[in-house]
Amino acid sequence: CAADSCLSGWAEIPRQLPLLARSAHTTVRSTSAASRTRWSKRRSMVGRWLLVAAGAAAATECPTLIHEDAGVRLAGYVVSRRRDVDVRDAVRRTWCATARRVASDDVSVVVRFFVGLDTVEGGDDAHMMDVTVVDVPDGPSAVPHLRLYALLRYDAWARRATHFLALDDDAYPFLDRLTQSLVEKRAMHAPAGRGVGPAISIALEDTFVWGYFMEHPKFGPWPFAAGFGKVLTADLAHALAAMNATVPLELGPPCKSVRDDGTNITCERACDDADPRVQGVCLKRVWIYEDNLLGMLLTPFRYQLVHDKRFHVVPGPPSERYDGAPGIPPSQTSLLVDRHDFKHAMGVVDFLEAMHAAALTGNYDRFLLSPEGVCGLERLVCFNNSRDEVERVAYEFTIDDRTLAVVFDDCKQAEGFGDVCVVNGSDPEGRVSLHESNKNIMHQFALDDCRTIAADVAAVGRAALPGSCGG
Repeated sequence: CAADSCLSGWAEIPRQLPLLARSAHTTVRSTSAASRTRWSKRRSMVGRWLLVAAGAAAATECPTLIHEDAGVRLAGYVVSRRRDVDVRDAVRRTWCATARRVASDDVSVVVRFFVGLDTVEGGDDAHMMDVTVVDVPDGPSAVPHLRLYALLRYDAWARRATHFLALDDDAYPFLDRLTQSLVEKRAMHAPAGRGVGPAISIALEDTFVWGYFMEHPKFGPWPFAAGFGKVLTADLAHALAAMNATVPLELGPPCKSVRDDGTNITCERACDDADPRVQGVCLKRVWIYEDNLLGMLLTPFRYQLVHDKRFHVVPGPPSERYDGAPGIPPSQTSLLVDRHDFKHAMGVVDFLEAMHAAALTGNYDRFLLSPEGVCGLERLVCFNNSRDEVERVAYEFTIDDRTLAVVFDDCKQAEGFGDVCVVNGSDPEGRVSLHESNKNIMHQFALDDCRTIAADVAAVGRAALPGSCGG
């Protein structure tokens, strides 16, 4: 069958061997974001991104040899554009360095990049041992094929792995924390859905998928772990590979044919809603988004679903959070963070370098800034006075599919918002109630989300607003 429509027809491109090489009655004004009339950005707090010292060092290949006697053998696979050598080098310098550091008698981590066919200007790293080139044209529609290729051909690169880590190349995994949890066989599980109980510590079972789970009608009726990062046990990869070896999966391209007249490119859709600019495949004339393709394929299997909000995105535009959960600032409790909502603030390389520096130092303040300062964050609206000083801010977040803005006049009010979570935290279902006064609507959302929002509100309040709050 055709290489771009059937997984059994794929082939790895041969490559040359590399050289060795506050109070409950705090006044809080809540208003719908739709009623906001003006934006004002504070230009005086322009932040300059400084590369950490490690960024200047030559990138060493990610570890590729697994320690077969280790109890936890984690195989990370990263889908990347062939041309993005600088991004792979940043991964090699940052969290692949952590992969080497956590290696022990108990833990072994290997990492492999999977790339498609593409024209590469300048240097190419396809010869390196941590890169696999797959015979599929590079581009958005290649992503689901490359992700599945890594699992279905696991025996070619991670035969003895006990677990697989799937992640984007602009995501940062805290491998020391992840592997420790795998050794201890513990995770935090939050009940699925909005406005339900707090996360609880659970034991990881023999077969599981662990990540940030979503359910959204745009993607399908089954739950799926968000594409930016997840951990699954190796037996699920084995089951998929065995199934595909018996009856191959039929995943088609988005276009039957493509016409390029020199000005416009026209796609003859292979299925309804297909879009070659979007990561997805045609499956029996149905367009399936890449994010939930693996969730769909795993649905018939019995596995433990672990919804852990420590897999998360860095906060950004709240309109991009379709499931109603807020972006979460990175912290010492994060397990894996994705740049998704922070694209306006940082490029991929800067993000990986900055997150690695934060992981080493424990200081995550850099993610409270954009290139335009704290008021350049898209979740924050700053209102300036006549002297161009920040007078008050509106902090945006999303619940019940509505974007709300809570307005604060000083940093003490921002810090005091956290008391709302404490006062309303007695709900037996672990929920918090928030009254939207101008619409007379009562919202309920999870206590854990309230604490997350409150911590972020306090931090940006201290950074942007006048007052005598602590650092």
